[in-house]
Amino acid sequence: MAQLNLRLLGGFELEMDGRRLALPPRKAQALLAYLAHRPGRSLTREALTTLLWSDTAGKQARQSLRQTVLRVRRAFA
Repeated sequence: MAQLNLRLLGGFELEMDGRRLALPPRKAQALLAYLAHRPGRSLTREALTTLLWSDTAGKQARQSLRQTVLRVRRAFA
């Protein structure tokens, strides 16, 4: 199983098995940090879009969430 290290204080750093991973932009970092903070807890798309894109209309916020989830997945690929 892969070893994942996530540092949030003093700047965002993400490592997997000792290898540093790049995860831009800040919304992707915020999403990963929030999900890591609440392991095993399911969250709705609506809750995440409200948290990260409260100033954006529903359809656009959901599209932004999809793009951000894709960026997070690609960082681990």
